[in-house]
Amino acid sequence: MKKLKLIAAAGLVLAIAAGLWFWWQYEDLHPSTQDAYLRAHIVQISAQVAGQVAQVDVHENQKVEKGEVLFRLDPAQYRNAYDAAKAQEKMAQEAVQSSSAAISAAEQVVASAKSALNTATQQLARSKALFAKGNISQSVLEQQQSAEA
Repeated sequence: MKKLKLIAAAGLVLAIAAGLWFWWQYEDLHPSTQDAYLRAHIVQISAQVAGQVAQVDVHENQKVEKGEVLFRLDPAQYRNAYDAAKAQEKMAQEAVQSSSAAISAAEQVVASAKSALNTATQQLARSKALFAKGNISQSVLEQQQSAEA
């Protein structure tokens, strides 16, 4: 009989402890006051990009569903950034065209220099032949050599 009373007392203590634990868990999830109760889940809301809110599409205490638009951001900041990026792109394209024109001009200068070098080399060869025959002086030959170099 004593064992039965002891088991019953232990069971009662365990039941009271379990009841208190469940009550504590419930109070933690569902806080309340004497004249009202609060039952809500706190959810963090943030936009995918930063910006100034231009329009709020929900009202206070309105139930919302997943994926519903809550507010709209002012697009002016992004439009300005887009316009600035387009202007930078245009400037970069103009710089590429300018560089292409400079490369073309430099290629023409190189071609002109090669032509002048060929002319000077041919003139030097003629002057050497004329100098060997004695038809021109040493100074004229030296002038042709320096022009070719």
